[in-house]
Amino acid sequence: MNVGESNNKDFLWNAIGHLGMLSLLVLSCILWLERSTTFDSSLYGYMLLTREVFYTPHDRWLNYLWQWIPLLAIKFGVSLSTFLKIFSVAPILFLYFIYWIIAHVFKNYKAGIYLVMITLFLVRYKFYSAISEIYLGLGFVALMLCLLTSKWFMDEQTSDFKKIGVGILILVFNYLGHPLMFFPMGVVIFLDYLINKDWKSKTHFALMGAAVLLFIIKYLNGKGSSHEGPVIDSFFQSIGSGSFIEATSNLYSLNVFWQYAGTQWIFPLIIVIGLLIYFVKEKRFAFVIVLSSACIFWVIFVAHLTSYLKEPTYFMIEGYYHLIGPLLFAPFLYFKWDKGKYIQMGVLVLLIGYGTYGVYSSRPFYTERISDLRSKLQIGNDLGSRNLIAPAEKQVWDTYWYLWSVPFESLIHSTLINKGKSSVMIIDSYPDESHFEKPFDVMIGVPTDTLKNMECTYFNFDTRPFIPLK
Repeated sequence: MNVGESNNKDFLWNAIGHLGMLSLLVLSCILWLERSTTFDSSLYGYMLLTREVFYTPHDRWLNYLWQWIPLLAIKFGVSLSTFLKIFSVAPILFLYFIYWIIAHVFKNYKAGIYLVMITLFLVRYKFYSAISEIYLGLGFVALMLCLLTSKWFMDEQTSDFKKIGVGILILVFNYLGHPLMFFPMGVVIFLDYLINKDWKSKTHFALMGAAVLLFIIKYLNGKGSSHEGPVIDSFFQSIGSGSFIEATSNLYSLNVFWQYAGTQWIFPLIIVIGLLIYFVKEKRFAFVIVLSSACIFWVIFVAHLTSYLKEPTYFMIEGYYHLIGPLLFAPFLYFKWDKGKYIQMGVLVLLIGYGTYGVYSSRPFYTERISDLRSKLQIGNDLGSRNLIAPAEKQVWDTYWYLWSVPFESLIHSTLINKGKSSVMIIDSYPDESHFEKPFDVMIGVPTDTLKNMECTYFNFDTRPFIPLK
């Protein structure tokens, strides 16, 4: 391939990469209301608006890397709706910045497309969480594979010290996010080690060792404060039991995986299977076996991690299963077939469209959820109260999935639609009777927030007692 052909191909790879990232950016703009007001996002937004400082629960310091944007908007005094739009877009801008480093610093355009693959092709409902540390952590996995497959890393003139230093820096950033991100991170480093067949590679050994060490530290530090720590312990304890396989096969969340594999993910998975067949023909058996085994392990692990879910709570189940994406799409970076480049790029453009449509097609759940919440708030307005407790009926659970965040969501939505007059709604079939008798003083879910002492320009609370919403 001559220089002109190489430059042309690089230009096309880069163009496709930007197309994918722009698709994510446009989605974050269009879906700003759903992304910034649902589930965890509502709590994060509430904390930023009322405290005007960074909010990093469970030692997820990754949030420092993007929260400065909405915090800066608050300092400039933007409206609530403008804040929510910025809150939705800022995390995607963070991922776009990582893409810029990959494509324009390392000039590893295929790694840039890999970032698009793992953040767009398999995601659906989880995209509607603006603050997901798992989703944002995918950027560091892409950055690691970018480093390992870059010309700079493979250049014999580059010292091992520099390679290891940059790799450990990426791992340190990875440490700032979700602890489970170390699984795809460790696997992709090992896959690169296998594909290069440099069995004495000091850099790979150093990076794999550093990844394991940082995971252990992260796991031990967050064991008592995160949901995943006790589940990891329980999972490894149950592996040795005689009923492990039977118990796994009966898990509802495993059925969700097969549903996704046969519908939502079918197009990308066909491409992945084709790539794996190519590597089998190239006799890269260890690469294929390790990748396949890691994916199988992860599916089983997530099935147990979400075993408490008996209903199609896709937001949670999909979020963890989505982490097989960095493994499934890793072969793309090592695919050497130079023929039919326009076919390859055409398929990638179709996949970008497929992923974009998949995200947008999941919107009705969130719009119906918001519509139901707002209709309940309107009933409260008609009754002359801004503090409401609604019963948690079966239909409500099906519509909402999670109820703990409803107070924060109702606070934001009521402020948007009632010209600054804020309402708080709880959904609970057996509420504390004292809520109906005493003045409303404490924000539900955050017992340290005494409304008498709270000064927030965005919310105007009603301190009257709650009323029941029949």
